[in-house]
Amino acid sequence: DNVEDVPTNFAEMFNFNVSAMGFGASEPWMSMVLDQLDDLVMNVANTTRMKEECEKLALFLSKHQGPVVLSEVRSVALSSLKSFVSAWDEEHETAWTWFWSNVERLLSDLDGKLQVQEQELEKFMQSSKRLE
Repeated sequence: DNVEDVPTNFAEMFNFNVSAMGFGASEPWMSMVLDQLDDLVMNVANTTRMKEECEKLALFLSKHQGPVVLSEVRSVALSSLKSFVSAWDEEHETAWTWFWSNVERLLSDLDGKLQVQEQELEKFMQSSKRLE
């Protein structure tokens, strides 16, 4: 391996761990989660914004064909965080577990609701076109 192949930031380490843990290209939805992770973390103290960020992520994930196993993200991100936080300890682990458990709960609360909302929006748009 070249020195150039060594991950130098969290995103690179996340992607490295996705492959190392055997998920690889078969889990493109993990990239969607990675893209939204910073927004989720930055808004953890604001319940309303945190919920909005989860709704946004849920919209992205709803477009993915196939299963989404959020516990896999927990493992990949935890391994990546441990690699980059030199003083990682039990408090960090507890904080990450609490954070990701909340994200999973908010996302699971939305499970199935997005499809219903999308169908209702489509019906509304169709009826609006008929009124024109």
